[in-house]
Amino acid sequence: MNCPPQFTADAVALYESRPEARIRQVAEPPTPGRIARLVGSAVTTFHERFCAATVDRLSAATRSRLDNLVAEDGGVEDSVAEHR
Repeated sequence: MNCPPQFTADAVALYESRPEARIRQVAEPPTPGRIARLVGSAVTTFHERFCAATVDRLSAATRSRLDNLVAEDGGVEDSVAEHR
């Protein structure tokens, strides 16, 4: 099928004017370091939100008991070392 040259040029211009085409032409892919920072940030955000949501579900009495347990044991590392 042969299209008139102007029709072909208009179709190409329309195709290249799509936002996706512009983004591909302008944006560079992220570097491996940038990807690592983005993933690390996402993991940290997930952990913070997960812990906050978990703590929010605990009663005040349970939170107080856990705080006292951690304070008495001197932290998890000391507690684990004592059991070895």
